[in-house]
Amino acid sequence: MSAARRILGVGRSRALTWSKGLREGRTYAEASNSGDSMKQPVQILFLGMEPSDAVESATRKKADKLDRFCPDIMACRVTIELASKHQQQGRPFAVRIALTVPNHELSVDRVHDEDVYVALRDAFDDMRRQLEDTVRRAGQHRVG
Repeated sequence: MSAARRILGVGRSRALTWSKGLREGRTYAEASNSGDSMKQPVQILFLGMEPSDAVESATRKKADKLDRFCPDIMACRVTIELASKHQQQGRPFAVRIALTVPNHELSVDRVHDEDVYVALRDAFDDMRRQLEDTVRRAGQHRVG
């Protein structure tokens, strides 16, 4: 299955497009100029589960907080996956975040929890720490 088919939700994974504006029939350019301060709209991909407006909204709010902290964010890609059932546990969610800032690619991989909101919170907390470290190191290099 091609990457484009996975992103557009064609095939068995039922992925979601990354912009609510695109789902409402607007073009990519219109959706990306809808007031988001990030250079590109947040990309949210659901794997192994039906897309959820509530989870998408929570994800966008957390991405907006990162953008307010560091307005230099160029792109943010979030993947929310419902992992297969384990015998000892329920069905954990895995959250991955990839963030692009000038000269840096940051990523948080495989934050697991049975509650999707806890997994999102932990993943975005980890990303915020990475972003803070990156901003602090970039500031040290500019001063020196």
